[in-house]
Amino acid sequence: MAASRSMIKLVKEVLTVNGLPTVVSKILPRNNIHKHVIVLIPGNPGLVEFYDDFITALFDSLQRQYPVYAIAHAGHSPTNDYPVNGSLSHSHATEPSSLPLSLEEQIMHKKIFLEEHIPPESKIILIGHSIGAYIILHLLKIVVEPQMSSRVFCYFQQLNEWRYLPAADM
Repeated sequence: MAASRSMIKLVKEVLTVNGLPTVVSKILPRNNIHKHVIVLIPGNPGLVEFYDDFITALFDSLQRQYPVYAIAHAGHSPTNDYPVNGSLSHSHATEPSSLPLSLEEQIMHKKIFLEEHIPPESKIILIGHSIGAYIILHLLKIVVEPQMSSRVFCYFQQLNEWRYLPAADM
């Protein structure tokens, strides 16, 4: 059993998302039918490398049954360090003008990743940290697919702290 567990490992690759090379960390179960897919959107500085141990531990804690992805913010992770997955190279009609991307462009970048790289029959569980949580809140406004109706977990400490500010009359 230990030998078969060690054969499943974290993979890092560069995918083209909206015309931009994007670093993705992923760990996939053996079976190819994924009822649920977990996608992590990082906080700043947008490097998925910070989350590799977390997504591996998450995958293990879920009995290695659910695929887990972490997508870097476009232009934030060094793309020369990882293999390019040409077979999944997609290009969307509206390419961003240049790097660095605006926050709105980063939101669209994540929307396009979900549409082009996550199987449409899968329910998506989103995990966001810091600005990744903010991006998820905006994704929920613009994506109305049934695929997005699963679960969302956001950790954004600043949202919790804002309620204590004098100007935060919410």
